[in-house]
Amino acid sequence: MGKIHSLALVLLLSSLVCAQELPAAPHENAILASAKNVPDLPPAIMSFVSTPPAREALHKYWDTPNKILLISHFALETADFGITHRNISNGGRELSWMAKPLVERGTAGQITYFAGRSAAVMGMSHIFHKTGHHRLERAFIALANADSAYGVTYSFAHR
Repeated sequence: MGKIHSLALVLLLSSLVCAQELPAAPHENAILASAKNVPDLPPAIMSFVSTPPAREALHKYWDTPNKILLISHFALETADFGITHRNISNGGRELSWMAKPLVERGTAGQITYFAGRSAAVMGMSHIFHKTGHHRLERAFIALANADSAYGVTYSFAHR
């Protein structure tokens, strides 16, 4: 589970870099400059050409696919919490270097870790949505689901 968490951390850090808004493309500035030099265009065309295209969301954040992905993520995190709690209570050890400081301290630490992880996944996904990275928005949740499913599977196999 440690390698997957390391990969998730690298993806999280790289996604923060990718989530920054990019400047306007050079060809958009050239179109705007050329449109300002042509005074005989109709006003409807001038208003269309002179305003840069807005970054509109392709979908609402709380659409059906995101609801399904997030509900499945919360379910997987709950299952991961339950089986991890059981294993730690019966003398098991947490293998993830990221989770170990909180999870091995008891129930409160485990709740903090798993709830914080769920909140971070939803937060990063929402940042991707707001910045127009709609594929990353869903891919990030799917990656987190895969990581949680691996954690549940591993914990069940090593009870």
